[in-house]
Amino acid sequence: MTPERYAAAREIFYQAEELPVDEQLAFVEQQTSDPELRQEVMSLLQYHDADAAVEEGATVKGEGGRTVVSGPAAATPASLADLPSAIRVARGSQISAASSIKRRRWLPLALSIAVALPSLLAVYGVERKAKASLEASRSAQLKTLGDTAALAVHEWAQGKMEIARSWARLPQLQFSVEELVQLGRQKDPRETLLRSSARDDIHQQMTALGGQGVRYVFWDRNGTTLASWQADAADVGNPIPADATPELSRAFAGQTLIHKPDYVEHRTEGFSPETAQPLMWLLTPVLDANGKPQAVMLLRGIGLYEELTHIFDRLDFESTGDTYLVDDRGRLRSEVRHTADLIEAGLLPDTATSAAIVFRAGDPGHLVSQRQPLRQDAETLPLTIAVSHAAARKNGQTVQAYRDYRGVKVIGAWRWLPDLELGTVAEISVEEAFAPRGLLRWSLLGLAAVMTLTAAATGLVVDQRFRSVRKTDAEQFGRYELIEELGSGGMGVVYRARHQLMKRPAALKVIRPDRFDDENTLRFDREVQLAAGLRSLHSVSVFDYGWTSDGRAYCAMELLDGMTVHQAIGRSGPMPAGRVVRLMMHLCDSLSEAHAMGLVHRDVKPRNVMVSPQGDRNDWAVLFDFGLAKSVEPDENLFMTQERIWAGTPMFMAPERFRNPGRTDPRSDIYSLGAVGYFMLAGKEPFSEIDPSGMFELILSSSPVPLHELIDLPEVSLLSELIHRCMDRNPEARPQTAEEVRVELAKIEDLYDWTRHQARQWWATFG
Repeated sequence: MTPERYAAAREIFYQAEELPVDEQLAFVEQQTSDPELRQEVMSLLQYHDADAAVEEGATVKGEGGRTVVSGPAAATPASLADLPSAIRVARGSQISAASSIKRRRWLPLALSIAVALPSLLAVYGVERKAKASLEASRSAQLKTLGDTAALAVHEWAQGKMEIARSWARLPQLQFSVEELVQLGRQKDPRETLLRSSARDDIHQQMTALGGQGVRYVFWDRNGTTLASWQADAADVGNPIPADATPELSRAFAGQTLIHKPDYVEHRTEGFSPETAQPLMWLLTPVLDANGKPQAVMLLRGIGLYEELTHIFDRLDFESTGDTYLVDDRGRLRSEVRHTADLIEAGLLPDTATSAAIVFRAGDPGHLVSQRQPLRQDAETLPLTIAVSHAAARKNGQTVQAYRDYRGVKVIGAWRWLPDLELGTVAEISVEEAFAPRGLLRWSLLGLAAVMTLTAAATGLVVDQRFRSVRKTDAEQFGRYELIEELGSGGMGVVYRARHQLMKRPAALKVIRPDRFDDENTLRFDREVQLAAGLRSLHSVSVFDYGWTSDGRAYCAMELLDGMTVHQAIGRSGPMPAGRVVRLMMHLCDSLSEAHAMGLVHRDVKPRNVMVSPQGDRNDWAVLFDFGLAKSVEPDENLFMTQERIWAGTPMFMAPERFRNPGRTDPRSDIYSLGAVGYFMLAGKEPFSEIDPSGMFELILSSSPVPLHELIDLPEVSLLSELIHRCMDRNPEARPQTAEEVRVELAKIEDLYDWTRHQARQWWATFG
C-alpha cells in the first residue's frame, strides 16, 4: 500500500468509525468507488477500534506524565495509566454478559418426579470433575512453586558470585595479591609472607568490603595460603587441604564457584574448623595485569547460608507446605519446616538444632511417630519420590500421593540446579491440598439425601439455583469470579479474576460480544494455543481455557503486576543503558523459544512488554499478546487469519512487513526488538519526528535518527550500535536470531550498571 492510499484509507476510517455500525458501510461506499480501498477501510472498522488506530500513528504527553492518544481518541475518559496492574490494552466497552437461561415454570415439577436416582449419579460425576479440576489447579500451583524456587535460588547464587567477582577485580586488591604471589614463589615463603605489609592491606580492603565478620583466604597455584582473615596468621604459608584441590583447580580455570551448604570438619595446620552451623563459601580467581588467574580468593562470613535459609522460609506455603534443598545423595542441605516433628518422631536426636547435612530424606513407608517408630537404619531407606527425582537431576511435579521423609502423604514438585549441584523440593500434605474435595463430596451426598427424601423440596432448590445463576452470570466465567475490567482490545476484554476454589488471581480474557462469531472464535482459539505452548519465564503464561454458558470462549493467564515499557517511559523518561540491556535480554529469551517453535510474534512493541518489580534484580520483563503470532511454515489444515494493513504497529514493524504483510520471518521480530530498545534508550519511538501520513514511505527508504544524536553519552555506543544493527532495513544485515542478540548483549552487560538497589529505587519512586 502506498502512503497516499494509506492516508485516504485512514481519513475515511476516522469519519466512519464515529457512525453507528449499521451506517458505516453506506458511508464508505459514498466516499470512494475503489473496491480495494473500500475493503481496506471495512477491514479496519471490523478489526480495530479508534484508540488502537490513532495510537499507532502518534502519541503526545498529557498531564502528570500520562500517555494520551492524540486525534479523535483523545476524548477517552481514562488514560492507560489509570488502569490497574495486568495485561493492558486500549480501553474498550464493558462486556454485557446477559444470561441465556430462562425460567421454566415446569422445571420444579419435572425434577421433583425424577430426582432421586439421578442425584446419586450426579454426585459421582460432579465429584470426578471436581477432582480433575482440583488436581489440575494443584499441578499448576506446584509447577509455579517449583519454577519459583529454582529461579529464586539460581538468581541469588548468580548475584553472590557476581559480588565475589567484583571484589576480585579491584585494582588495589589485585596489586596486593600479586605482591604476595611473588613472595610465595620463594623457597621458604612463610617468613617473607608474614613480614609483607600486603597482607595488612588486603585485610583492610576485605574488612571495608564485607565488614568485621568477613572470612577470606587467598591461595596461589601451588595451593599455598598467601593471606587469610586469621589474626595470628597461623595458616599463612601452609598448603590447602587435599579435598579442596578440585575446587581450587576449577577456580584457576576461570570459574567462579559457590559451595553448597556443608560442615567443615578437616583440620589443617593453623586452621580449626567451625561447626556451629552449615557453611557456604565463594571461590573466584584474582586476575593479574594480563587478565590471567594469579591466585584464588575464598569468601565467606557474609551471610550466605542465612540468606539462603531466608529464601526458603519465604517459599514455604500454606500451613503444611515445605520447600527445601537436597543434594544428589538425597541429604538435606537447608533447614526444613518440620525439624521439630523429626525430633519428636525420633528421626533426629533431641539435641539437634537442624536437619541440614545430617538427615537423609528417605521414605519410611509409614507415618513415623513415637507409637510407630522407625525400626531400621534411616540411611538404608529408599529416597522419597520427589527427592529421588531431584537427586537424579530431573525436573517435574506430581499430584499423585507419595510419602515424604516423615511418612506423611504429600504431593510435590522438584527441580535440579546445575550451578549449585543441588535440587529444590516443594511439598504439601495431601490432606491440606485436597481438603476442598472431601468437603465437596460430603456436601453433595448431603444434598442428594435431602433431594431423595423430599422431591418437592428438590424442585424448589433447583429453581432457586437457577435464580442464583441468573443473578451472578455476569460476574462469573466458568471457575473464575470477575473482580474488575482491566481493558479491552479489538477482539477481547481482559478482567482481573479469581479462581473459585484456589482463590488464585488471574487475568481472564473473554471474546467481546460484537466479535462473537465463528471466524473470531477460531482466531481466539489460535492465540490461546500459541501462547499456551510457550514455557519461557519471560513469556506470558496461559494456564486455563474454557467456555461460558452462552458459548463464548475465555482463557486464564498469569496476572502481571507492574507496568508496560510504554508506561514506564511515560513516567520516568529514557531508561539507563544497563536496564535496557537486561530487559532486552529477557525479551530475547522469550523470542528465542517462540522462534524455535516456528512462531513469529509480529507485534513486539512497548505496549506488549510488561515490566514487574520481581526477580533477584527487581526487574522482570514479560512479552505478551501473541494474537498476531504466525507460524514460519503454516499448516494448511490450520485456520489462517486474513492479513491486514494494521497487523502490527508501524513504528515498530520491519520494512519488509510493509512490502509483504503475509511474510513471516523471525528477523522481523529482531527489527521490532531493536525498535523497542531504541524506544527505551531514547525515550521516544523511532520515526516519531515525522508526520504519520508519510511514515510508511520513510520507514521503507531511510533509518531512524541515530541514537548518538539523541543521547550524548559515548559510553552507550556499543549498545546503540547493536540496536541500529537490529533495525537495519536489510534483514541479512541484522543479527539472524534472538539468541545471537542475547549473546551480543551478554558481552556488553558488565559495561552498564543496573543494580538491585537502583531498580528498587526506581520502583519506589515511579511504581
